Amino acid sequence: MKFVNIKKFSEMKKCSRETVYNAAKRGYIEIDRSSGIPVIFLNEKNLSWQPGQNRGRPKKRTIDFS
Repeated sequence: MKFVNIKKFSEMKKCSRETVYNAAKRGYIEIDRSSGIPVIFLNEKNLSWQPGQNRGRPKKRTIDFS
């Protein structure tokens, strides 16, 4: 399986490396640190992730009783 490092992945997705780490922390992407260097495998889950989709909680809908 093909893999890239964090820097290449963030350039590919046009976002910061910090964004990539945060997404990984929340489980949107998997970072493999077993080799000592953090790399990202180009599997379906990691490629389908888009920066900006992991921001906070969904907005509360206000119900209008007018």
